[in-house]
Amino acid sequence: MEIKQLNQLTTHILTTYYQNDLKLYFRYLDEDTLWIGPRQGQIIRGKENMKRAWAREEHALRFRMSDLQFATERIGREAFNQLVFFKVATIYPNGTVQIHDQRILLFWKERQVEGRSVFRIKMTLISNAAKLSEGEFIYATQEAGAPRDAVQRFLPQGSEQTIAIRTERSAIVYLPASSVRYVTTADKGNHTMFVALNSTLKCITPIGAVEKQTEGALIRCHSGYLVNPLHVTSIKRFKLTMDDGAEIPVPEKKYTALKRKLDAWKKTAEESAAEFIAANDETDL
Repeated sequence: MEIKQLNQLTTHILTTYYQNDLKLYFRYLDEDTLWIGPRQGQIIRGKENMKRAWAREEHALRFRMSDLQFATERIGREAFNQLVFFKVATIYPNGTVQIHDQRILLFWKERQVEGRSVFRIKMTLISNAAKLSEGEFIYATQEAGAPRDAVQRFLPQGSEQTIAIRTERSAIVYLPASSVRYVTTADKGNHTMFVALNSTLKCITPIGAVEKQTEGALIRCHSGYLVNPLHVTSIKRFKLTMDDGAEIPVPEKKYTALKRKLDAWKKTAEESAAEFIAANDETDL
């Protein structure tokens, strides 16, 4: 096999892989393949173990690839090292889109299958590039950037605003709007509780004022609740389910209007992501 042919084959494999169709990828796996994912503990040995692992995987994610580039090198007559660079957009059911700079290293080894010489994937190593801050060259020397993936989030305008929360002791706590799951009334409606990703904060501001302050980020779904669409996993008659399992009531009269608002929020996020992907898509797949 020539390098050009291998690159074309891998393009086809990755295209179907990110369309949630793994049949072609599994077809070219070696029986003793090794798969190493981008997260801690993601190490799988053996084709059959790979199949079992993916059979347990259930998700509603969609993916888009762009800007595919190769660095492929033949090793003797029987093997190839193939490094693939590309952007992958992960599109979540709630409309949020994350863009990763992804790198995959494939080690191809020649095998004899039914009397024919074929190449199979002996190893897959996946990594996501982490961004360096200005002034950094090799190491992420700034704590804020060190553990984070190179992620770009596309949310409707206002979703990434910072919310100033005035607590009972008149202290002000600043929270990114995207970290707030929902807000609920407290103390007979005089105060509010902010339920965030890693904390719960009591605010002396009533919910009506919070609604005005967080316009574009939080949506009123009930007289006593504001919710962040980013963290809504489902809407059914007559409740919302959040990504932490919390269930938020939805009045029957507000259900249809709220569903329209959530759909519009999701559409705006998807349109922003589509514009980015189109602007950066240099590869015709």
